[in-house]
Amino acid sequence: MLPDVVAVIFDDEQLSYRELNERANQLAHYLRQQGVGLETLVGISLERSVELVVALLGVLKAGAAYLPLDADYPPERLALMLGEADVSVLLTQQSLLGRLPKPLPERVICLQRGGAQFAEQSRSNPDVAVGPDNLSHVIYTSGSTGGPKGVAIAHRSVVRLVKETNYASFSDKEVFLQLAPVSFDAATLEVWGPLLNGGRLVVFPATEPTLPELGAILQRHQLLEPAAAEKHQAWLRFEHPAPNDLWQMDFKGEFALQQGGRCFPLTVLDDHSRFALGLEACSNVQTEPTKAVLIKIFRRYGLPARITCDNGPPWGIANCKYTKLSVWLMRLGIIVSHSRPHHPQTQGKDERFHRTLGAEVLRYLIPLNLAVCQQRFGQWRYVYNNERPHEALGLKVPAKCYQPSNRAYPETLPALEYGPSDIVKKVHPRGHIKCRGVEYYLSMAFAGQHVALRFTNTDGLLHVYFAQHLIATINLK
Repeated sequence: MLPDVVAVIFDDEQLSYRELNERANQLAHYLRQQGVGLETLVGISLERSVELVVALLGVLKAGAAYLPLDADYPPERLALMLGEADVSVLLTQQSLLGRLPKPLPERVICLQRGGAQFAEQSRSNPDVAVGPDNLSHVIYTSGSTGGPKGVAIAHRSVVRLVKETNYASFSDKEVFLQLAPVSFDAATLEVWGPLLNGGRLVVFPATEPTLPELGAILQRHQLLEPAAAEKHQAWLRFEHPAPNDLWQMDFKGEFALQQGGRCFPLTVLDDHSRFALGLEACSNVQTEPTKAVLIKIFRRYGLPARITCDNGPPWGIANCKYTKLSVWLMRLGIIVSHSRPHHPQTQGKDERFHRTLGAEVLRYLIPLNLAVCQQRFGQWRYVYNNERPHEALGLKVPAKCYQPSNRAYPETLPALEYGPSDIVKKVHPRGHIKCRGVEYYLSMAFAGQHVALRFTNTDGLLHVYFAQHLIATINLK
């Protein structure tokens, strides 16, 4: 592996393999001076950070083994683990001391960000003889079948898990997301899979991620295969835990008006609460009228994280999911997804809303003109949101389960911002960009917009981004 290749990333901080090795060596030398030796069990209770990865590697380089301790565990469980494992040295941080059980181990070392306290230690590899059968770490079981039990893991087992395997790809081209708590056995693969093969480890912040947050970090670190993401995106069945995580949007057919013209009912529904954000009598399905309705909704309720819609106009056209409307939504920072063609059930809540609308309103409506339709739509929408309990909501009404988004609608579109290493291209009026003399078609919906090309870990393969959205992949070979 190349020493200057990025090894670990956490938020905006990263370490190369050289920096990770040197920082771990300095900690290992310090631990050796404190009497830590072969198979000494060192407790580690740290928040997710690059320091956590340095600590894991530093303990192993000292010849010792680590016992991960999650500060969110009940104090009784932590006390049992510390006592049973006979931990005499604990690596932690000042902010966690109050959450750990007393008495603490004999030697407590609070790590400082950046490893400044070990700056005087040698950066060279410690001279420690560690064999494949020596102890690497101890993981405690959940205790679901009794009390938690410690499981001793040897170095041989870790190497067997992530080297020369036939069940997964481990190489210097891989990027791994470390999502499991380090006290779980799954973290063994997530941490040592990339680091023992020259890959890249991305440490996820210590929060329970929402789907949009998880998707954003996967895209940011190129952890999504574009072909696989495209394959599954269309018919993914969404269940979102909070209001405004996902809105479902569609037209409920069309019908003739007695005074001429036609009515196209546009519905916008919050996935989490079933709250009907909009029910609008539109005269057509063109982009500008639809955009005007959405602006009115955005001004009142704010912006969602994602909107899913069908594949017809104005948000989809034949053989292309990008339209002027979807590009505008993407500029607002909204992820746009589409239902599976010919499978309207992928927007299940909106489809059920449509059936109820048809049975209770459209069936009896005398459609004189758009104004009459809109008046009736507004009356029914109020009752639906505020007076009708839903079994799926625990017999609450949608209005009790919905709250407006904290993302306000910007009256002026935010400027497109790309990184200093991005290759920025302006899309031609015919929908293509030119790179190294070759034209690559994106979509006419992006005409006049600027996109960014970013190199991937695969030689010659570039990802094309519009704002923060991955929209295409091009191969220069």
